[in-house]
Amino acid sequence: MISVAGMSGLGDAGASCAPCLPSGDSARRIVNGDWSALPTATMHWLGRSALIGVGLAIAGLRGKQLVKGALLGATAIEAFVLTWAATRKGATGT
Repeated sequence: MISVAGMSGLGDAGASCAPCLPSGDSARRIVNGDWSALPTATMHWLGRSALIGVGLAIAGLRGKQLVKGALLGATAIEAFVLTWAATRKGATGT
């Protein structure tokens, strides 16, 4: 496991985990039942989709293939982040 200044993963060290994944806090909040974090998680998903879309465009994808690839890629990453947060839920005491 990678650790930076005693903090690791998505937010394992708590809400003050600055070097962690940006979407880790909203994922942790959603896993803990705080649905007010959903708009933030959605913005992370859209931003991630845009970043993936740029890479896919550089790779030569266009049109519907590009949009579909970007959205599915971002969805897969968000599913991973939520799963990671859920599996760490008991370990963090939250």
